[in-house]
Amino acid sequence: MKKQMSNSIAFAKGVEVGIHEVENLYASIQKQRVIEGMIAAKKRGVRFGRPPKPRPKEFEQFKAAWLDGKLSSKKAAKMIGISQDTFLRWARDTSTQEMTVEEALQILGDFRKALVNNPSVYPNVQDKAQLTEAINTIEQYIVQKKNAAARKNMKSVFQEIAERMAE
Repeated sequence: MKKQMSNSIAFAKGVEVGIHEVENLYASIQKQRVIEGMIAAKKRGVRFGRPPKPRPKEFEQFKAAWLDGKLSSKKAAKMIGISQDTFLRWARDTSTQEMTVEEALQILGDFRKALVNNPSVYPNVQDKAQLTEAINTIEQYIVQKKNAAARKNMKSVFQEIAERMAE
């Protein structure tokens, strides 16, 4: 009886060890699959982690004042509403920042308002008219490019649908 009990205990322990090994093997296979999936996603351009905080429009003005020594990085960061470390990281970043079409149009609109509402900046009416015309031309160009990109995108969507239907 005692021998039979020790055999059953040994068998149970063996089963337990076997189950543990299978679980470890399954976990390592899953881990490898996750790593492979992340590598494939990065190749497709997927960005992991928290999205970067958008830079406010005023950042470049504060950066210029900081570079000129007129403003400390701590004060500039506080005025923008970010940490000093974030301000310094952004200031050291030399990569170009992509501007959305809406942001560009907003900047042009703000510039036009400043031009109209502050006549002392450009007292010469001819200069003011030329600047307003330039702003209008740039806005039209941006809107045309935006519409062309939208049409191109729609065309590619229709092409993709047609290709899938052909399969």
